[in-house]
Amino acid sequence: MTSIVKLQKKGQLTIPNHMREQVGLVDGDYIHIELAEHGSKIILQPAHFVPRTAAEELTPVQKRRLDARLAKGLADVEAGRVHGPFATAQDTVDFLRAEVKKAGAKRKTNLTSR
Repeated sequence: MTSIVKLQKKGQLTIPNHMREQVGLVDGDYIHIELAEHGSKIILQPAHFVPRTAAEELTPVQKRRLDARLAKGLADVEAGRVHGPFATAQDTVDFLRAEVKKAGAKRKTNLTSR
């Protein structure tokens, strides 16, 4: 699949919608640009990297805590202690309302049994 696009001011160009959709590019994504074949070709590829974040600035203690929480979350997923996925936001709201209702009923039962 090929397209011809016009180079704009400051070297800007527009990647056609069908190509962006095919490779999964959305607004704000980064693109890796490479010169190939002795500078006669330009290769554009989606850049898959994790930008510098606060996670890189964590103290060793914070990293251990984060790793422990991630390990617990993964264990929950592996043990099936998860909910969803929900098809719509309304499905999520309905689920949460039912959970609140169950928790309220449990609390009433516990209070009356004392």
